[in-house]
Amino acid sequence: MALFNLITWNIQWGRGCDGVVNLRRIVDTARGFADFDVLCMQEVARNFPGIPGAGGEDQFRRLAELLPGYAAVEGVGTDVRAANGAPASREQGSRLRDATGRESGAAPSSAGVASVSGVTSPKGARRRAEEGPLWGSDPADAHRAGSDAPMAGSTVASPQVGPLLRVTPAPVPPSDGARSQFGNMILTRLPVLQAFRHLLPWPAEPEVPSMQRVAVETVLQAPWGLVRVTTTHLEYYSAKQRAAQVERLRELQAEAAAHAQDLDHSRKEGGPFQYAPRPGSAILTADFNFRPDDPLHARLQAPLGDGAPRYVDAWQIGHPGEPHAPTNGVFDREQWPEPYACDFIFVTEDLAGRVREVRVISDTDASDHQPLLLSLDGN
Repeated sequence: MALFNLITWNIQWGRGCDGVVNLRRIVDTARGFADFDVLCMQEVARNFPGIPGAGGEDQFRRLAELLPGYAAVEGVGTDVRAANGAPASREQGSRLRDATGRESGAAPSSAGVASVSGVTSPKGARRRAEEGPLWGSDPADAHRAGSDAPMAGSTVASPQVGPLLRVTPAPVPPSDGARSQFGNMILTRLPVLQAFRHLLPWPAEPEVPSMQRVAVETVLQAPWGLVRVTTTHLEYYSAKQRAAQVERLRELQAEAAAHAQDLDHSRKEGGPFQYAPRPGSAILTADFNFRPDDPLHARLQAPLGDGAPRYVDAWQIGHPGEPHAPTNGVFDREQWPEPYACDFIFVTEDLAGRVREVRVISDTDASDHQPLLLSLDGN
């Protein structure tokens, strides 16, 4: 049986539970799990020296280099003028999070956090600022952060998780016009017929940290026909923003299904008006920053109008009646007090019969999240 394999992974800019940023390890680990046709990644950085260990590297370019023969489609959410080594935002920096805020759907209050060198971190975090910087102070650390050398034992839990709080690193002067960017990426060896970058809603909620989020959509020529693959990363701190973003994802699915009904292409034969297909059949992957019992999980699967195929959690198709395996905090207990599921793969209901395997890959600590594998019947 010919299979269509997709892996989705919040790679935490390539930073493993050992504190080392290594993009080659990410790619090699993914390749070791499946001969994938599509690789969806969240938390990819470009020229963000304030992110621990990233060193300002263009990770979009590096990941594309590591997968020759794959088309690379990047989606930038955060796009700001590069600063002189200024700390990144909270999620782009330490990624220390208040799990209680997510469980309750409420953002943490300012009373529950302490600020260290411009990075806000939950009170009670084990690492103290006086214990030293995460990177940038020791030339050996800088080499570790930027190295793509294969890591011994990289697919098992590290006995010592690296420090999480940091002090401001040594300034890195930006070039004129340089941008610091952060977002998501799709790499595929299938033909990409069309690509979209959708900026998701970002309603103001000034009392909590947040950032602009983006959904990267590709129209692919799969073995059985056309399919849309979208990957995104919803807001962590703001339930209000997550809810708005879920509604937009539903709107995009309904919009695409309506475009699929457009059969008159006679006036769309050249230039930017040329017709390009946008099918209703779709796969949606993300770090959704909600749990399986969150109402937003059910809302995303609610029926759509005008006969548009709705989304269904692929895990529920492959593992009916079973709790979703945890996708976050499996190894990284510094950032996360307990493992839980917040990364999902949704397929439209017309693809449900093609699902052959849905699996959380639980034996790697190359990120704080676990990758997920979806295998569809390609015939």
